[in-house]
Amino acid sequence: QGRDLERYSIDASVQRSFDNLKISLSMRDVLNTRRFAGENFGANFEQTFRRDRETQIFLATLGYTFN
Repeated sequence: QGRDLERYSIDASVQRSFDNLKISLSMRDVLNTRRFAGENFGANFEQTFRRDRETQIFLATLGYTFN
């Protein structure tokens, strides 16, 4: 049938609170290595694939707590 090969990536996040305000900064796929690969086999075929994704993104989040 087939198999998935290794998958790996690193995400990072920092959060800081000030009284009722919370700030969070995140980065996904820090080293830009998020990719996956696999192999499929059948009676009359063989397939090897690799996918590189554009997954390196930055996120900023603000939160406020009302009393």
